[in-house]
Amino acid sequence: MIFLCYNSRENSSIKICEQWFASHNLEFKIIEFKNFTPKELNHILHLTNSGISEIIKKGERTTNIFNECQIGQTTSFSLLISFLLEYPIVLKSPIIFDEERLLVGYDKSDIRQFIPREERLISRQEKKNVPNSK
Repeated sequence: MIFLCYNSRENSSIKICEQWFASHNLEFKIIEFKNFTPKELNHILHLTNSGISEIIKKGERTTNIFNECQIGQTTSFSLLISFLLEYPIVLKSPIIFDEERLLVGYDKSDIRQFIPREERLISRQEKKNVPNSK
Protein backbone atom coordinates (compact mmCIF):
# COMPACT_ATOMS: atom_id res chain seq x y z
CA MET A 1 0.00 0.00 0.00
CA ILE A 2 1.24 3.46 -0.90
CA PHE A 3 0.70 6.25 1.61
CA LEU A 4 0.37 9.86 0.49
CA CYS A 5 0.88 12.17 3.48
CA TYR A 6 0.31 15.91 3.60
CA ASN A 7 -0.14 19.03 5.74
CA SER A 8 -2.68 20.87 3.58
CA ARG A 9 -5.05 19.69 0.85
CA GLU A 10 -4.45 23.08 -0.76
CA ASN A 11 -0.97 21.92 -1.78
CA SER A 12 -1.13 21.40 -5.56
CA SER A 13 1.41 18.56 -5.34
CA ILE A 14 -1.10 16.50 -3.34
CA LYS A 15 -3.71 16.81 -6.08
CA ILE A 16 -1.16 15.95 -8.76
CA CYS A 17 -0.01 12.87 -6.82
CA GLU A 18 -3.60 11.71 -6.27
CA GLN A 19 -4.34 12.01 -9.99
CA TRP A 20 -1.09 10.31 -10.91
CA PHE A 21 -1.69 7.29 -8.64
CA ALA A 22 -5.29 6.99 -9.84
CA SER A 23 -4.26 7.19 -13.51
CA HIS A 24 -1.75 4.38 -12.95
CA ASN A 25 -4.30 2.25 -11.08
CA LEU A 26 -2.14 2.20 -7.96
CA GLU A 27 -3.80 1.65 -4.60
CA PHE A 28 -3.00 4.45 -2.18
CA LYS A 29 -4.18 5.89 1.10
CA ILE A 30 -4.16 9.57 1.99
CA ILE A 31 -3.07 10.50 5.51
CA GLU A 32 -3.04 13.97 6.97
CA PHE A 33 0.09 14.52 9.09
CA LYS A 34 -2.03 15.36 12.12
CA ASN A 35 -3.30 11.74 11.99
CA PHE A 36 0.18 10.20 11.84
CA THR A 37 1.13 7.44 14.23
CA PRO A 38 4.58 7.03 15.80
CA LYS A 39 4.90 3.76 13.87
CA GLU A 40 4.36 5.51 10.50
CA LEU A 41 6.81 8.27 11.37
CA ASN A 42 9.42 5.73 12.50
CA HIS A 43 8.98 3.85 9.23
CA ILE A 44 9.48 7.03 7.19
CA LEU A 45 12.65 7.85 9.12
CA HIS A 46 13.88 4.30 8.55
CA LEU A 47 13.48 4.86 4.78
CA THR A 48 15.39 8.16 4.66
CA ASN A 49 18.95 8.38 3.36
CA SER A 50 19.96 11.39 5.42
CA GLY A 51 17.74 11.11 8.47
CA ILE A 52 15.39 13.70 9.86
CA SER A 53 16.74 16.57 7.73
CA GLU A 54 15.29 14.87 4.66
CA ILE A 55 11.70 15.34 5.84
CA ILE A 56 11.95 18.69 7.69
CA LYS A 57 11.15 22.02 6.03
CA LYS A 58 13.89 24.58 5.93
CA GLY A 59 13.35 28.19 6.85
CA GLU A 60 12.89 30.67 9.63
CA ARG A 61 9.44 29.49 10.72
CA THR A 62 10.65 25.92 11.22
CA THR A 63 13.77 27.12 13.02
CA ASN A 64 11.64 29.26 15.34
CA ILE A 65 9.37 26.32 16.18
CA PHE A 66 12.39 24.11 16.95
CA ASN A 67 13.92 26.85 19.12
CA GLU A 68 10.69 27.62 20.99
CA CYS A 69 10.25 23.92 21.79
CA GLN A 70 13.93 23.56 22.68
CA ILE A 71 14.50 20.85 20.09
CA GLY A 72 18.14 20.48 19.13
CA GLN A 73 20.97 18.11 18.29
CA THR A 74 20.85 16.44 21.71
CA THR A 75 17.10 15.78 21.71
CA SER A 76 16.30 12.10 22.18
CA PHE A 77 14.76 10.18 19.31
CA SER A 78 11.52 9.49 21.19
CA LEU A 79 11.15 13.17 22.11
CA LEU A 80 11.81 14.14 18.50
CA ILE A 81 9.08 11.75 17.30
CA SER A 82 6.67 13.23 19.85
CA PHE A 83 7.60 16.74 18.72
CA LEU A 84 7.00 15.93 15.03
CA LEU A 85 3.63 14.39 15.85
CA GLU A 86 2.67 17.50 17.81
CA TYR A 87 4.07 19.98 15.25
CA PRO A 88 3.58 18.32 11.84
CA ILE A 89 3.71 21.77 10.21
CA VAL A 90 7.52 21.38 10.16
CA LEU A 91 7.31 18.35 7.83
CA LYS A 92 7.76 18.68 4.09
CA SER A 93 4.71 17.82 2.03
CA PRO A 94 3.87 15.53 0.41
CA ILE A 95 5.68 12.55 1.85
CA ILE A 96 4.96 9.40 -0.13
CA PHE A 97 6.01 5.97 1.06
CA ASP A 98 5.33 2.26 1.02
CA GLU A 99 7.14 -0.66 2.62
CA GLU A 100 10.42 -0.05 0.75
CA ARG A 101 10.34 3.35 -0.94
CA LEU A 102 10.17 6.99 0.10
CA LEU A 103 9.63 10.16 -1.89
CA VAL A 104 9.65 13.56 -0.21
CA GLY A 105 7.94 16.15 -2.39
CA TYR A 106 6.59 15.55 -5.86
CA ASP A 107 8.87 14.77 -8.78
CA LYS A 108 7.32 13.45 -12.00
CA SER A 109 10.16 11.04 -12.73
CA ASP A 110 10.91 9.91 -9.15
CA ILE A 111 7.27 9.07 -8.44
CA ARG A 112 7.53 6.29 -11.05
CA GLN A 113 9.40 4.22 -8.45
CA PHE A 114 5.97 3.30 -7.05
CA ILE A 115 4.94 1.56 -10.28
CA PRO A 116 5.74 -2.15 -9.92
CA ARG A 117 9.06 -3.00 -11.58
CA GLU A 118 7.48 -5.41 -14.08
CA GLU A 119 5.14 -2.69 -15.33
CA ARG A 120 7.99 -0.19 -15.67
CA LEU A 121 9.96 -2.73 -17.74
CA ILE A 122 6.98 -3.45 -19.99
CA SER A 123 6.38 0.28 -20.47
CA ARG A 124 10.04 0.83 -21.42
CA GLN A 125 9.95 -2.09 -23.84
CA GLU A 126 6.79 -0.78 -25.49
CA LYS A 127 8.39 2.64 -25.94
CA LYS A 128 11.43 1.01 -27.58
CA ASN A 129 9.19 -0.89 -30.01
CA VAL A 130 7.30 2.20 -31.21
CA PRO A 131 8.80 3.35 -34.53
CA ASN A 132 9.73 7.00 -34.87
CA SER A 133 7.11 8.94 -36.80
CA LYS A 134 9.41 11.39 -38.58
